[in-house]
Order: sequence, then structure tokens, then C-alpha cells
Amino acid sequence: MGAAADFASAHRELLAVLGEPATYTPAAGGGPIALTALLDRHTAEVGEFGQVVAYRPAVSVLCADVPRPEGGDVIAFAGSTWIVLRMASSDDMAAQLWVEAA
Repeated sequence: MGAAADFASAHRELLAVLGEPATYTPAAGGGPIALTALLDRHTAEVGEFGQVVAYRPAVSVLCADVPRPEGGDVIAFAGSTWIVLRMASSDDMAAQLWVEAA
């Protein structure tokens, strides 16, 4: 197994331990996607010069599960629903999405 496959496996294993079952529904249409995602309600948003500009909720998902996250997509966990505002970061294995409560 190569390094990329090892990292992809590590991301999936980490989400399996820290994440929760969720349903991801694209705003552009298509069926809902069952996945495991990590909700962090207090994530630091770092500005251009390394300063923290805000603390906001974020959800981490695997790019294999959600290849093209878009603003307006909906992520539902047991007991809470979130709307994607925009992508915070992505390394082609995992994406962190800024979200707001629905």
C-alpha cells in the first residue's frame, strides 16, 4: 500500500473513532449520502496573517464521501442539522466545512 492509501485509511479510521453518523444532502440535487462526519462547534478560523479571526462551527468529511461540497448543502446529525457555508480547507482526502445551524 502506498502513502496516499495509508493516509486515506488513517483519515477514515480517525473519523470512525471521533465522528458521528450523519446524512449529507447536496443542495444541487441528488440523493442523501450516509457517512461519518466530525462536528466541531468551536473551530478557530485563522486569517491571512496567522491570527484567529473567529470561532465557528465546522464539519469534517472525507472527500471520498463528498467529492464536491458546496454552500447550501445540508449535514444532519442525530439532534442537529447544519448548512454548509463554504469550504474551510481540503487536502483531497478530508475537507473541513464552515457550517451554521439550520
